[in-house]
Amino acid sequence: SASSKGNKYSSATVWIPKESWQIWQECNSINCVLDYMKKSGASEEAIKFSREINDKFFGVTGYLEKFEEKGLIDLGFVMLPGRANTNGAYVLLNGSPPLISTELDPEYEPDITRDPNYPSLKKQYPNLIFWTAQASFISAQAKADGGQRFIFSYNLLNGGHAGEVLGTGEVAFDFDRNGVFKGTKLLKLVVPNEKTNSTEQQINIDNNKALGTKPFPVIFIHGIGSSAEATWGLFRDYLINKDSWIFGGVPRYHKDTKSIDISCPIKECTGGYGDFYTVDSPDNQLFSFDVQGAELSAIIQRVLKENPDKRKVVLVAHSMGGLVAREYIQGLAREFNTTPWIKYRDDVDKLITIGTPHQGSALPFICTDTSMPITEMIESLCIELKLNPYASSLTELKINSTALQVLNNLSSHPLPDSVSYVSLIGTGVTNDFVFNENGDGIVTAISQNLGALVPPPKNHNSRNIPIKFRASPNCGHNLPTPTITNPTNKFQETHTCEAGDPAVWAVILRDLVEDSGKESADKYLTTNSKLELDGIEPIRVGMTVSESSKVIELTGYGNGVASNECSYVKPKNGPSGIDFMVTNNQIARIDINSKEFTTAEGARIGSTEAEILKYYPGNIEVKPHQYIENGHYLIFRSPDARYQNYRLIFETDGTHVTTFRAGKIPEVGWVERCG
Repeated sequence: SASSKGNKYSSATVWIPKESWQIWQECNSINCVLDYMKKSGASEEAIKFSREINDKFFGVTGYLEKFEEKGLIDLGFVMLPGRANTNGAYVLLNGSPPLISTELDPEYEPDITRDPNYPSLKKQYPNLIFWTAQASFISAQAKADGGQRFIFSYNLLNGGHAGEVLGTGEVAFDFDRNGVFKGTKLLKLVVPNEKTNSTEQQINIDNNKALGTKPFPVIFIHGIGSSAEATWGLFRDYLINKDSWIFGGVPRYHKDTKSIDISCPIKECTGGYGDFYTVDSPDNQLFSFDVQGAELSAIIQRVLKENPDKRKVVLVAHSMGGLVAREYIQGLAREFNTTPWIKYRDDVDKLITIGTPHQGSALPFICTDTSMPITEMIESLCIELKLNPYASSLTELKINSTALQVLNNLSSHPLPDSVSYVSLIGTGVTNDFVFNENGDGIVTAISQNLGALVPPPKNHNSRNIPIKFRASPNCGHNLPTPTITNPTNKFQETHTCEAGDPAVWAVILRDLVEDSGKESADKYLTTNSKLELDGIEPIRVGMTVSESSKVIELTGYGNGVASNECSYVKPKNGPSGIDFMVTNNQIARIDINSKEFTTAEGARIGSTEAEILKYYPGNIEVKPHQYIENGHYLIFRSPDARYQNYRLIFETDGTHVTTFRAGKIPEVGWVERCG
């Protein structure tokens, strides 16, 4: 725990006001905040923290609202009442220095002009700015050298802070193994492909090839209080008319008879065999996640029965639908009024969630919180969304609900490694009373990210997508909600726009193309991919050749030992300069022979021995090279126990790196490769 580590800050530093909104309305000075805290029973640690951040945030008053232990360094969220634009900020705690704000000072602001997307974006939007005053937390990662990396996203805006969100920039905050802050680094700009008013043109930008042969039937699942038509109708029509998908129909589970029928709402529908289906659950808010998971289990069986040549499905779920899918995949589904869980049958290839509140949403609270001065306006939103504030599933959507605590206990109920996971994260909207965090207005970006759970899924990717507010019957709300500090404040949400957004469609299709085994999947292994101890994205040591071939088309070569013992494969369509050793039909190590590739720390062919020692301080073993006079093997062994059976080995000529490799013991140490 934080206290056992002797850290300065802990959960005792947190203060939660009993009257949630009073401090926002009344306080604009440090004395006001401290008086209020004392009267409400705040701890001495919490009061001391508020004094400290008064200096850190240039005289702005506030308090620590959330504290999360993340390992070496901890994460906190500070509320700053009285500020006009951003009323909160993430902070990194208990390192050196002990308090670091994610509101970037100029000395730590990364140079976005170095990103390849910047020139075209700046040309199209001359008033482009990188808004570093507000961060959204993405993930905390252990580094191979024993340090830690935190990744946050910041909005790219067209003009000032109120301008259109064009995309996001992902920034890493790095700490060494001793908790010393080493600075920030721009990882990438995440920008949707060129904006256009043409849905068809938008899709073609991201998906140059039609999907062709579909490897598995795709089941689309809607969220709470919605329907198959409202959520997926537009995308369904696009898939049928523009991409020649076969629509199997709308499966619906009947609780009274425990049966499933597949209806056809349009004429382009088979009512049986198909490439995709849109589930309809009109009463889903009345039933708990696990019961809905049981219904989905039965629907998957029916879809596979209609497609006897298929053994798995792909699930694409919006909002709560993603939690329903997880209930089944994690083996927590059960039929209504029964206790036994339904065993997962290994019949899901991939789960794509869109705007799913994996860590809950503030919506169930604000629908019923009578302490809020804007209750009537927010209640009108709940009514417009057809939500019953006291329904079972809405109660389970609350942050830290019992249902979510069980579902997110991944140690007891893990997400199967055989499933691939993608989190599509709707961004671009920040509401003051929804934790003041970037997201879609109803679900924060961090809650939408399945990879933020501990431990994160093994095969997971997240993609931030700025969602555009559109005027349509089933998309978005923009309600005036004035406060004392911000009389022009509005509640905005684009959560209901996500499933109908062409940018989301493009990403869904791209992820489905990966599953089709087409060459387009190869683009995810590039010279920008970083070599780590246990692999290089998207290939991991231990994957079978068959599993690897699903994401990269591989070809064998070389005169090694028999292929069932040791052989080499490489990407058929590039990039060149990378080879994968295969032993017992599994990837055992990765060899790098090109200056284009680097490790996660930046080491590459041509790096000096001194640079390698600097990149991995105190963890390099130096051995003489077997063949090169004065040459060396620089062997990195991570202090992290998880990587005790892995090594990263640099071969040098005595001065510079000539080649390097990573993988598992003993294969990574074989000097003769497979010879």
